[in-house]
Amino acid sequence: MPVKGNSLAFWIALDEVTPEMGSVQFYEGSHKLGQMGWDPTGFPRVKACPLSAPLTLQPGDATAHLAMIVHGAPENRTEKPRWGYICNYFPGHAPYTGAPNHNLVGAVIEQGRPLDHPAFPVVYDPEG
Repeated sequence: MPVKGNSLAFWIALDEVTPEMGSVQFYEGSHKLGQMGWDPTGFPRVKACPLSAPLTLQPGDATAHLAMIVHGAPENRTEKPRWGYICNYFPGHAPYTGAPNHNLVGAVIEQGRPLDHPAFPVVYDPEG
């Protein structure tokens, strides 16, 4: 059964991505810590989770993870850009938390309400 309010993210490499370019890493087991949002008080618990090795991705390689997996990418230390395509899928009932996000610039969405906006189409409705 899916975790209520969680999302699924796919990151697809459009060109080679090496560890020197700041490829994504995951804090293994961090999903077991529960919903933390952007609360920095949870970070000491996250730091106790092992950090995965940085990935080397070829064009078309992809990662997939739930939002509750704490993840990130270090700085790109090369002159080459890190090209990728990100797809995020949220349950239709997922509420907007009010957290600022560059994808929401200009969108009027009420905090605590579902993401009911043309930029966030429903791609699957299990109830038809």
